[in-house]
Amino acid sequence: MVVGGKKEYADPGWSAWETVAVLGLSMLLSAIPYRFAATARGIGADLVAYFIQSGCFFLAPLLLVTIVRGRSEADLGFTVPKWRHCLILGISFGLLFYLINLFISWVQTLLFPQAAQTQEYIVELLDKASPFETVFLLLLLLFLAPLAEETLYRGFFFPALRWRYGRVAAYIITAAVFAASHMNLWTLLPVVCVSLGLCRLYEKYGSLWYNIIAHMTWNAVALALYYLT
Repeated sequence: MVVGGKKEYADPGWSAWETVAVLGLSMLLSAIPYRFAATARGIGADLVAYFIQSGCFFLAPLLLVTIVRGRSEADLGFTVPKWRHCLILGISFGLLFYLINLFISWVQTLLFPQAAQTQEYIVELLDKASPFETVFLLLLLLFLAPLAEETLYRGFFFPALRWRYGRVAAYIITAAVFAASHMNLWTLLPVVCVSLGLCRLYEKYGSLWYNIIAHMTWNAVALALYYLT
C-alpha cells in the first residue's frame, strides 16, 4: 500500500523488540555448552552449541508467532511455492550469492594483500572433527542452519524491522546483524552483500523456501570446494 508517496508495510504481528529478545536468548542459550568445553574432547561442545542455536532460531519465532500471537506459519514466510520454480530459482540464486561472496573476498584480497585473513570458524571445526562429528556438522550446515537462519533473519527479523523502521533500514540492519553473527571481520562485507540479496529474494517472492534453498546451495558449494581443494 502506498500512502503519500511512501510505501506502507503491514504489521507482521510481532515487534522489533521481540526479534531482538529471541536473538539474544538464542545466543545466550547456545553459549551454555562452552561452560563445559574445557573438559570436552573434539568439537562436541561446538556441535551442541550450534544445534541449540539453530533450534532456537527456528522454534522460538515459530512458537511466538503461532502459539503466542495466534497467527499462521505463513506469516513467517512458510507458504507453499510452485516447487519447480522455487527449486530452479533457489539454486540459481544460491550459486549467484556464492559467486558474489567469492568476488568480494577476491577484491578484498587485492586491496588488502597484507591483511590477516581469519579462517572461518566452521572451517576450523571441519578440520578438527572426527568422521562421526563431521556427519552431524554437515547435517547442520546443509539443512538445519539454512532453515533456522532464514526463519529468524528473513522471516522474523526483517518484516518487523521493515514495518517499524522502513524498508531501507530493515535491509541494512538485517544484513548487518546477520553478518555480525558470523563473527568474522574478513567475511563481514561479503556476507552483508549476500544478506541484502536474501532479503530481496524474500521480499520479491514472499516464501522462505526460496531463501532456504538458496542458502542450502550456497553452503553446499562452499563445502564442496572445501573438500575438493
